[in-house]
Amino acid sequence: KDEKGTFTLVNRTMADFHGMTVQQMVGLHETDLYGDRTDAHRFGDEDKRVIETQKELRIPERSTWNSAGQLRLLQTIKRPIKSPDGKLDHVLVISSDITSRKTAQRENVRLAAFPRQNPNPVLSSDSNGKILYANPAAETLLRKLEQDEMTGLLPEDHQSLVKETITKGISVPNIEVCVYGNTFHWTYHPVPELNIVHLYGMDVSVLRDTESTLQEREQQLLQAQKLDAIGRLAGGVAHDFNNLLTVIKGHAELLLMRRVDENNPIYGDIRKIKKAAEKAARLTGQLLTFSRKQSLTPTVIDFADLVEEVDTLLRPLIGEHIDLRIVIEGDCGYIYADKTQMEQVIMNLVVNARDAICGNGQILIEVIPTQISDEDFCHRNNILPGPYVEISVSDNGSGMAPEVMNMVFEPFFTTKEFGRGIGLGLATVYGIVKQSRGHIAVESAPNEGTTFTVWMPRASKKSFKKDETNPGVGRLAKGEETVLLAEDEAMVREMAKTILVDAGYKVLVAQDSLDAIRIAKDYVGKIDLLLTDVIMPIQSGPELERSVRSVRDNFRTLFMSGYPNDEIMRQGMSVASLKLLRKPFSPGQLLESVRDVLDSERISLP
Repeated sequence: KDEKGTFTLVNRTMADFHGMTVQQMVGLHETDLYGDRTDAHRFGDEDKRVIETQKELRIPERSTWNSAGQLRLLQTIKRPIKSPDGKLDHVLVISSDITSRKTAQRENVRLAAFPRQNPNPVLSSDSNGKILYANPAAETLLRKLEQDEMTGLLPEDHQSLVKETITKGISVPNIEVCVYGNTFHWTYHPVPELNIVHLYGMDVSVLRDTESTLQEREQQLLQAQKLDAIGRLAGGVAHDFNNLLTVIKGHAELLLMRRVDENNPIYGDIRKIKKAAEKAARLTGQLLTFSRKQSLTPTVIDFADLVEEVDTLLRPLIGEHIDLRIVIEGDCGYIYADKTQMEQVIMNLVVNARDAICGNGQILIEVIPTQISDEDFCHRNNILPGPYVEISVSDNGSGMAPEVMNMVFEPFFTTKEFGRGIGLGLATVYGIVKQSRGHIAVESAPNEGTTFTVWMPRASKKSFKKDETNPGVGRLAKGEETVLLAEDEAMVREMAKTILVDAGYKVLVAQDSLDAIRIAKDYVGKIDLLLTDVIMPIQSGPELERSVRSVRDNFRTLFMSGYPNDEIMRQGMSVASLKLLRKPFSPGQLLESVRDVLDSERISLP
């Protein structure tokens, strides 16, 4: 170019860049190519500086557009040269298109960053197995696992794997290596052009732990679903079973109260019937307990005191051949639970420990206050952080295999011989603990004994009101009032009628809710009490109460039920708001409940 910026000589490459022939481009000015843009002025200023200073100008990188509309990177050198007349007033411009080279460089930088920034170990090996490169993640892992050489993280047959990879020209994936409890998978990938092998590692220990946790959660879900299904079954049969037990137990007590004295030959037989009914009622309670449907009466309990109280009951149970030790550490505080049920938890665990011991042995009960805060521990045991009372029952008996331990809380599962157990002891413990917002875990191994640990949330003694004795209990249970009895089970209905009539009450009997409504409408006298089953065909007990109140008022209501709480609540009723008599009940319990409702309600009336 001359000093004015006119092209005097161009080669074909330059002409092609601008989409022209050599002839078309010679004689053109910068502004003919770039218009009045900044580029044209900048190029002109550079040319003048070169001519004035007579010095070469190097521009390492410059972007400009070619005729195809592509942005290209050019490296440019400008040198002063003589014109045909011998003056140094021309500029030689040599431009090289470096776009491809710069793109390749950026790609190399990007590729180089991949192993450097990869959180997993990446290695490069020559054909003999020598490590040529290790990324920062691999170096960190080497230090963490205290290995001297990188090959300490690789398979023992590393060299043969490298040769096999290069020879076959295919990747060898997922070669497993265990180092100090950590499991790695290595993939060998050949790079034939360089005769090297890249190794990509991954720590799969976390993945396996996650998979194990998922399997554990799946088993817990299946267990919960199984218990829920059996619990629904238990709740379903409880009502009918409790109705039958009410009749059996009630008539046995009526016979003992009215017709049979201790000198009668059948007195003992009737007592056995009564005891069998009571045992069956406890069995029903156990069924409902492990399914977490049993009705509880929670109170504030000093658990250390409870364990000491149960001590006198435990020693005769376990026998003299077993040494029972109780250790209570510090001030354990209080829990909020059903005292009778917690006694059963301790009794069942101790009896289970006793049965695991053959010959002489030891059972240790420990009660300690604890503050659980470890996140991993909480996660494993599905327990919330906070203050707990920890109760453990340990024995040095036969222990359990893992497959037995996994089923230990299953209802009806037992390893005892026929006749020594029905498999509800530990299932009952599990149900009581879970229903009381506690947690339970077991540790055991064959021939190494077993430890059951229960965590119960600690409670403030001031947080709960102390239970008051029912003022109606202990008073004379007879009366002369009129009772409207609504019960769909005929045997229960007849037995309740007999008990009430014998106690002096006038009883109006209804076999269902429609019958009860009809009697309430037609009866001309006063009705003092509505005694009704909670769940009946056509209308529930509370619905019946509202229907009867629509035709008469100034009566009291006592409900009866053999269903668990959740079934009652499923009907839209609040258990806490009902004056409820649980089946199976004895004649004395029925009369005391009736008297209590009549008297307490009468006292509250203006």
